[in-house]
Amino acid sequence: GINAEYGEAKMREIWQRPLGDGMTFKDVPRLAKRCTLRVDGQLVPLAAPDAGTLEAAAALVGALAHALEPAERLGDIDAAVAACAAADAHATPDLAVRTLVLALGADSAAAAVCRCMHQGLVLPCALWLKAHTRLLSKDVTSRDGWTLDVSIDRAARRTVVRHVRKEQSLVAAPAEFFVLAYELVFDLADTALASCHARFIPPPPPADADTADAQRWSRAALRDDVRSALDVLDDWNAHCTAPAAAE
Repeated sequence: GINAEYGEAKMREIWQRPLGDGMTFKDVPRLAKRCTLRVDGQLVPLAAPDAGTLEAAAALVGALAHALEPAERLGDIDAAVAACAAADAHATPDLAVRTLVLALGADSAAAAVCRCMHQGLVLPCALWLKAHTRLLSKDVTSRDGWTLDVSIDRAARRTVVRHVRKEQSLVAAPAEFFVLAYELVFDLADTALASCHARFIPPPPPADADTADAQRWSRAALRDDVRSALDVLDDWNAHCTAPAAAE
């Protein structure tokens, strides 16, 4: 059945699909403005908050290329970045991003990171939630409802990509309102996927939440039957290959 072991195997299977066959070209733009990029511990500025979708995608992919690809390849990649940023977002956005990502080279280190930006990767957790919690939930659609952090260590030739996705209850009553969070982590060694995992984590409250609002994000405040229904999240984590310290 679906559990953390199945989820991790499915994540690896999706990551390994040919770059041209996946949802990467749709999902890189939607995640570009939700992404934080660090290279050798330093935060890398990406697109401005008011940038267009394709401009943001181009800035992210260009920054990945400059961090991970050899200098002799950057001329062609920079030309593809500029073309994507200038493309008509209302006409052929998928084609523009597809052309850009494929310009990296399907087997490049930067393309390996882009493979981690795929909506299908979150489906094992989402499907398991719907089948096992007995509670109706929906995506948290605010900007912090799905965030992405990419950390590149060039000396170690290692890149870690971490998604955090949140869902919340359909019911807003205080004793029944809950928020779930799960993380997906991909550990890349050069162009290879060394490991990956998915686990449920305590949801971080919104940055602008006051103390009273932040308490609503804790399981402790829930009605007993609601809290009991959420205890099955621990079953998933029990099968997760990542150490508990990863939380």
